[in-house]
Amino acid sequence: MDQSVFLDACVFYDCLEHPRCKQILDRAHNLGFKICTSITVLGETLITMLRQDDADDHIAAFVSLLKEWDMLFVVPSDGVRIICYELGEDYTDTRMLGQATDRTHLAYAMAYGFKHFISTDPVIRTYSLPRKVLDMGFEKPEVYNLIEFRNDVLNRR
Repeated sequence: MDQSVFLDACVFYDCLEHPRCKQILDRAHNLGFKICTSITVLGETLITMLRQDDADDHIAAFVSLLKEWDMLFVVPSDGVRIICYELGEDYTDTRMLGQATDRTHLAYAMAYGFKHFISTDPVIRTYSLPRKVLDMGFEKPEVYNLIEFRNDVLNRR
């Protein structure tokens, strides 16, 4: 999925709070990138928004983004299941042991073959995958923040 990009939950907040961040993904969409996320990211984002005082406004703006970008939502698959299990069982890189949600988001991106993953989480970027996952043929996507994605991917098109 070279012409697609997987978004982590934090990216939606950045785009809603900072117009310049949204402009980067608008540009990606206009260049033909399919903007994608998982149902787990969707759920995490909505649950977090529901806990805020201005939930209705945030959710309405979030839904507008989803429609504007014609988002693709990926759903559970055997690949996601296998990767999630292996990431949870491997203790080689323990920095993400307490981050089951982040491991799950990464598993979705890997299972569906995304090459680009946008997140502000520095641990995801440097997380070392278990050898067993790599031996199964799964690859970790390149992890960018929005500015890096613009500079390293969009500006090179």
